[in-house]
Amino acid sequence: MKAILIKLAIPAIFLTTVGNTGEELKKSRPELLVEHEWVLQTYGTDRNGDGVIGREEEMIQDCERDNSYVFGRNGGATYYDNAMHCGGPSEQTLSWALVNHDNSISLQFGNLDILQLSRTELILRTYNGMISVFRSYSSGE
Repeated sequence: MKAILIKLAIPAIFLTTVGNTGEELKKSRPELLVEHEWVLQTYGTDRNGDGVIGREEEMIQDCERDNSYVFGRNGGATYYDNAMHCGGPSEQTLSWALVNHDNSISLQFGNLDILQLSRTELILRTYNGMISVFRSYSSGE
């Protein structure tokens, strides 16, 4: 039994470090957040539980596909409704903070759980007591 656990653990450790540079592994979540503009790729629910937001599960409108956030070091953030406008203001300033041991972002409209944060990808989840909504962002690198 111990041999099986060790054989499974070694590949798992290897897989979690592949693709991360040494520099990225040293960076904190606040550092990774403020380094880039985060562009929305998709959002929706994972109704079938496969870990992927499929086309039928997407809730994103075409005009939202270029929306982005820039997180500042001072706790301020800017939301941009970029070239494909959805209506409303094209830019909004808001405050942000990492909470729950840096596992969630607190914004003026609520908390979002950080499921993945790397140099190139940010995946957030909100839960309203009934369903989870996942948001995927890219840094454009």
